[in-house]
Amino acid sequence: GMGLALRERFGVEHYTGVEINPLAVEAGRAMNPGHTILCGDILDLSRDVLRGKYFDVVFSLSCVDWNVRFADMLAAAWRHVLPGGHFVATFRLVIGEGCGDMERSYQFINYDGQREGERAAYVVLNSQELMQTLGSFDPAAISAFGYWGTPSSTAVTPYERLCFAAFAIQKRADGDVAAPRLKLDLPADILDSIGRRLTG
Repeated sequence: GMGLALRERFGVEHYTGVEINPLAVEAGRAMNPGHTILCGDILDLSRDVLRGKYFDVVFSLSCVDWNVRFADMLAAAWRHVLPGGHFVATFRLVIGEGCGDMERSYQFINYDGQREGERAAYVVLNSQELMQTLGSFDPAAISAFGYWGTPSSTAVTPYERLCFAAFAIQKRADGDVAAPRLKLDLPADILDSIGRRLTG
């Protein structure tokens, strides 16, 4: 669906997709015959097929936050962003301790809404730690929108509520030394947990 949305709504003609599920790759290629859709793990593809390739925008929508190797996936995605480009990603946030342990926080992957079958990590992040990680990328700008909600009915997780957030992180253009610009439309208690110095 991403390739269709980019083409139909934004006129994007060159799109490279990465998908680990061969059936999803087949469907994506059928829907987007003019685009490149690679089958495999982004960590493997970054070292091989995508090595030295950079993009104006890199999306990770419901992707890195489903992987037990979250930090590696996040860093790999960021590496492929061109200077001046953007990384757009979704995250699950809490104020307290996060959880990347698949034994404690996971979601069943099926289309029937049942708690059975294949499981994927349901990574939940401490909001302050995520901001520190994003800050370590030395971005030009960080924009975010988020809201409090309840976990999916097919998720098994110790959290009763989560902040579901989408971030757009802009990589610095060459020569840009300005302070990072922040536009964080997040719940007030999440902003408080991040710290006033980041939001003022």
